[in-house]
Amino acid sequence: MSFLLHFILQHGNKIFNQFEQESVVAVAKGERKTFTEIISERILEFKGMSEAELYEKFSINSKAKGKNSTLIRTMLGLTGDLDKTQEFQKANMNLRVIRVDKNGLPKEDSPFKNYNFKELATNDDWEESHPYQEICNKRFMFVIFKEVAPKLFVLDRVKFWGFPDRLETEVKRVWQETRQILVGGVKLNQNGNKISTNFPQSKINKIIFTKIHAQNTLYELKSGEFVGKGKLSDTDELPDGRHITKHSFWIPKKFLKEVLDGKWD
Repeated sequence: MSFLLHFILQHGNKIFNQFEQESVVAVAKGERKTFTEIISERILEFKGMSEAELYEKFSINSKAKGKNSTLIRTMLGLTGDLDKTQEFQKANMNLRVIRVDKNGLPKEDSPFKNYNFKELATNDDWEESHPYQEICNKRFMFVIFKEVAPKLFVLDRVKFWGFPDRLETEVKRVWQETRQILVGGVKLNQNGNKISTNFPQSKINKIIFTKIHAQNTLYELKSGEFVGKGKLSDTDELPDGRHITKHSFWIPKKFLKEVLDGKWD
């Protein structure tokens, strides 16, 4: 096998993927601005428009999963996911569409990707860990819709943000506590059909906490004994072999309000 053919087989997909990546700056056709300026200006052309008006204007199915990310990329003139553009990949940036009430408080806590229980328990390398990679090492683009009347949200603003170094110790502490619980055994407390765990909760952990990340829940109280209406596919396996509903780390909405207000810039 020639060296050239060997190189293409080894690296071809990576090379071709780079050429296939869309660029926010390229779509802007030579505007001499940063990609964050281009994004903000393009999106805020529609400031004050409601979600329903924007879905209609850009022909977005308002009932579709991922409708908000589809809306934002369509507003920017992109055909693929914004997270996969050259600029977002280079900046390791993640898009989040946030609804806030009239006082600026987000309607919901904000989740990160599901973590794998066994991987979280066994991987003790902080900089290779799920929360470091998904939280501390990323930047975020928040597109904010504000409630101006009951259940009526309009496009309000865009904010770019990354977890400051001074918060890393707290995220690491919650990660370590979660790992200790997984290794020591997750406690499941049953109250009727409701199940609670001893994972770090938002009442105590003000920056980051962990909770379920699935619409339907299912818990294995002991081998073969399940509670909940979820399916096995809604669960992940604990180190002790039991299956419980998938979990992820979350940003509490009160802390997220502080972020959006600029208190953690």
